[in-house]
Amino acid sequence: MGNWWEDVDLDDDFVQAASVRERSAEERVAELRRVALERRSLDEARAAAWAEEIWADEVAETRRRRRRRRVRITAWLLLAALAIGGFLRLRSAMVTSNAIGLGRVRAPITWSGGETPSPPTDIASAPLGTPPDLDGAPSGSFGFVGVQADGRTPVAYDPCRPIHYVVNDRTEPEGAEDLVAEAIAEVSNATGLVFVADGPTEERPVLGRAAFQPDEYGDRWAPVLIAWTEENEVPELSGNVAGSAGSVQLRTSSMNGPERRLYVTGAVHLDGVDLGRTLDTDAGAAGVRAVIMHELGHLVGLDHVDDPRQLMFPTAGRTTTFAAGDRRGLAELGKGECHPDL
Repeated sequence: MGNWWEDVDLDDDFVQAASVRERSAEERVAELRRVALERRSLDEARAAAWAEEIWADEVAETRRRRRRRRVRITAWLLLAALAIGGFLRLRSAMVTSNAIGLGRVRAPITWSGGETPSPPTDIASAPLGTPPDLDGAPSGSFGFVGVQADGRTPVAYDPCRPIHYVVNDRTEPEGAEDLVAEAIAEVSNATGLVFVADGPTEERPVLGRAAFQPDEYGDRWAPVLIAWTEENEVPELSGNVAGSAGSVQLRTSSMNGPERRLYVTGAVHLDGVDLGRTLDTDAGAAGVRAVIMHELGHLVGLDHVDDPRQLMFPTAGRTTTFAAGDRRGLAELGKGECHPDL
């Protein structure tokens, strides 16, 4: 231990006392030691106070970091709720649109492959179903992906024949087994169109999918492909895009009338990874079903609208079912013409 008293200054009282009585060497050393010990105690107290101050600062900084982390987590959860609980961003079509309304809905793909199937054997002489009567029902905005030459009548599926579909469930999230069928039932009720499930398929989604695949599906138009997929397979699903959908149209013409167009098949792509996360949010199954209904709306011919109250709004979130405008548009799409010769 060093000599703590080496730097001690003697105060006036000590000097004055020395003039009265000379202290012995032992007393002076004892006094110096006492002062040194007091000085050391003072230094130790200062050191302790300094350490306490550092500790308090560290605690305060830790609390600030935790608050910032909570703010970041809260912000992330809010964004997740808007993006995922709001059903992620709905994208229109493979043929398609952008997720947040910043892009476009492209015109339907026209089948120009040359070869077409023979007329189907399951076509009826009258529509298989009837869209609901909406006279007196509330109105709302709706639009169509494609229209006929008159600029008003929508391009639609043939209501006199069923729309066959197959499902590739490769990335289907657990708990979503019945959601496709439930969504299709909603579209069928709103349009009068009849859908027939042809079972599972191993067909993978591709852009530019052939509308006629006789080696795979025989002498008929290929069924609608509903594929649970992911962004690595379908780049249109990159980011927070939940799905895409669209149909292929066939143009017909005759010497006695104008060119007519009808949808013959199509595809729906669903991001199983993103929608699996949606199942774990408050939106749950209702949110995922709404995404599928939105995409099926595009499949049968509905376009995006600017009204956030409609399910066909590109960033749905306020509703999980078809609203008034959606239903009016779907009813019109159920009134297409029959084409027994195609």
